[in-house]
Amino acid sequence: MEDATILPAQEDLEACLTEVRGISAARVVIAKGQIEAIHILAEPDRNPKQVVRDVESALQARFGIDIDHKKISVAQVNGQIQFPPSARPRLVAIGFTASNNRATARVELEFGRDLYEGEAEGPNTSFNKLRLTAAAALKAIESFTRQRCTFLLEDVAVVPTGRWETAVVVVTALTQGREERLAGAVLVEGDRAEAVVKATLSAVNRRLSFLSAK
Repeated sequence: MEDATILPAQEDLEACLTEVRGISAARVVIAKGQIEAIHILAEPDRNPKQVVRDVESALQARFGIDIDHKKISVAQVNGQIQFPPSARPRLVAIGFTASNNRATARVELEFGRDLYEGEAEGPNTSFNKLRLTAAAALKAIESFTRQRCTFLLEDVAVVPTGRWETAVVVVTALTQGREERLAGAVLVEGDRAEAVVKATLSAVNRRLSFLSAK
């Protein structure tokens, strides 16, 4: 059984598993310091039982972890890999309204064919416009994931990068009591608010596929 005191980070475990031949994607569910489940998306030409054995071998060889094969699930349907719905959102619109000292930012994102809107309100200052826009983008993402993950905006910055500016966003993701810090960065190519939204999406994109699939 895996040792909770030396369990590697979730992203390290998933990165290890995606290196295994025939595995297209992997999601490791960790609770109370132990691996609760491993969800694998495998190519159709691999035998699921062999994939499970390969997962066991990879974790043992890389991290010294012995995992119960019953915790490993492999998705293959009709000879095709059952990928989760597209979890790469596209920015559709950004809106910003202000009244006296208060301001509201709205961000609309498209996931597949569905639209999700997020809204954030706060003090009306020039820099807070960027924070509110990033927060609104996170609200839209939470609507897409149906609140299975909570995103907390930690910081937003627009920093000089040579002759350009770069929007940097840091987010904390809370899933099943587990905290994970995420960061995204995008070059500013015009509107700063748009770059901030794209940096926010860059920060959380790698966590969205499996959240949307659950």
